[in-house]
Amino acid sequence: MTNFEKVSKWVLENYDVEVDLGQMTCFTGHETKFIFIHHNFNLEKNGLFALLHEVGHAMQESYEENQFGANRYKKVCDLDHPKKFKMLQFMNEVNAWDNGLALANELGIQIDMKAWTKAKEEALMTYYV
Repeated sequence: MTNFEKVSKWVLENYDVEVDLGQMTCFTGHETKFIFIHHNFNLEKNGLFALLHEVGHAMQESYEENQFGANRYKKVCDLDHPKKFKMLQFMNEVNAWDNGLALANELGIQIDMKAWTKAKEEALMTYYV
């Protein structure tokens, strides 16, 4: 079983979230429960990192479950409080990356930390555009 398959199986068994390939990379949310990974990604390199990150989002409690959790930015109006919204959204993304790395460690998946850090920083930089 590949690492990608191992993570996909884990998120299905633990969060009832299905993983599939698609035209974009995203976690569709706690209600619809899908993770899509872009079909052009190398599933044992950047695709694995993307999957771990999206699973990190699935591991976050919804705002309804925890109003002080990682998803609290979703209840902040970005028009009334743009700085607070962006800061909390950024913290949500960092938390998803941290969750993904913790899961990789839990599953015994060896991560190239230089490549992981590069992918994480490149993704997080998109929140500063």
